[in-house]
Amino acid sequence: MKRGEVSCEVEANVGANKACELYGTLEIGKLLERKLAIVHKIEVVHGDGGVGTILNVIFVPGKW
Repeated sequence: MKRGEVSCEVEANVGANKACELYGTLEIGKLLERKLAIVHKIEVVHGDGGVGTILNVIFVPGKW
């Protein structure tokens, strides 16, 4: 991992179809905002959740 990168692995206890529904849409951003205390807001820079989508993740100040 390079300096400035953050990585996290989470086991999803759902079927592959359900996981693809989440990761292939913008719902992943909504889930991260609700579940991760370090994420303040996620903004869509470009795209609709498919390939090439760019998200701007804004972290809570002081958590990093």
